[in-house]
Amino acid sequence: MKFFQSIRFLSLLPSFLSSAIFALTGLALFFGEIPERADTFTKISLLFLVSFAGGAILSLLISGFIKKSLQNMKREIELFVAPLEKEITPVNIAEIDDFSKLLSTFNVRLRKQLKDLMLEKELLTSLLNGLKEGVMCLDASGTILFVNDSLDTDIIEKHATGSPYFTAVKHSKILELIHENISRNNQSSVKSEEISLQKNDKFFKLRSYPIMLENKLELFLFIIQDDTKEQNIKRMREDFLQNASHELKTPITSIRGYAEMVSSKTNDEPRKSFIQAILRNTERMERLVEDMVTISSIESGAFPFNPEYIDIKKYTEILSMLVNGTLQTKNQKLDVSISSEIDKIYADPILLEHLLLNLIVNASRYSPPETKILLTVERTEHFFEFTVEDEGPGIEEHLKDKIFERFFR
Repeated sequence: MKFFQSIRFLSLLPSFLSSAIFALTGLALFFGEIPERADTFTKISLLFLVSFAGGAILSLLISGFIKKSLQNMKREIELFVAPLEKEITPVNIAEIDDFSKLLSTFNVRLRKQLKDLMLEKELLTSLLNGLKEGVMCLDASGTILFVNDSLDTDIIEKHATGSPYFTAVKHSKILELIHENISRNNQSSVKSEEISLQKNDKFFKLRSYPIMLENKLELFLFIIQDDTKEQNIKRMREDFLQNASHELKTPITSIRGYAEMVSSKTNDEPRKSFIQAILRNTERMERLVEDMVTISSIESGAFPFNPEYIDIKKYTEILSMLVNGTLQTKNQKLDVSISSEIDKIYADPILLEHLLLNLIVNASRYSPPETKILLTVERTEHFFEFTVEDEGPGIEEHLKDKIFERFFR
């Protein structure tokens, strides 16, 4: 009767415990039938051996079950990288079951995060491929991680992703720049750079950006812009300025010559004043042509730069005489203030004259009549600083960034 009650109890337990306890119960019943005449020592010895064997069997059964459960969970955890979602199968051990539930929750969250990351990656790739600039990304060892579709094949080989930079990049300057950045031991010395490139008949601008993560250099980002069109436009503009200035010189010289000849032969004051107006405007046109030639020469790098030591006091006196006629038309006055520690400066007198005349004439143009214009010359730590101040309305704050744009007024 006791035996069948035990069987009913075991049916409520997990299968591995039921098997183990069933075996031990059978052994106990067997020992209950051992003749009472067997000595006590023999009974104790047999009981010890049976208990040891039963414990070993029970341990093997439990460890085997746990091992099997963990192996199942391991296989299901490995499914994280698979495209299908799957929950981890629960087991009948409370501690392991809690662990499996946590892993299932982690699985769901991880898959959602991976899905979001994949979506962001596809979005970023589409955006980068839509740029007209070429984009290249390298890791800290120089392996190419990404190249967008706009990067010119004169710069890099097709399908370069995953390749070392030295097998895919075709331009020597870029190879040198990447090698220098990778070779620098001091990561703080790796900074953003911008260089100009030329390959065959094409021109490029390259900007490099080191990407740091937790003060550790992780990536290099290169943005390469095709500058060929801009360079061609610049060359056409330079050619136009040179040709226009050359073509304008001859007729302006002729107009000036005829005006001077007529002026010298007439005593009629009204007629003479008209001729003087023609001469003044002719001189103005000559200055404009000279400025065109100067700008064209400077931009092309052909303008001769001839610095020399200049007596700044005498130089500003001559400059005052040059602008005196312009200032008198509005009853304006030029004041010059030179720091006492400055005697001579080292500069190109022609270029400096162009610069200062332009600033002073502009100050006069935008200042009210009967006002003062102040030219100040001071010495800074490394340079000489020229400042032109006027009493005009000044430049509006939102326009100050445009003052160096060509033809902006």
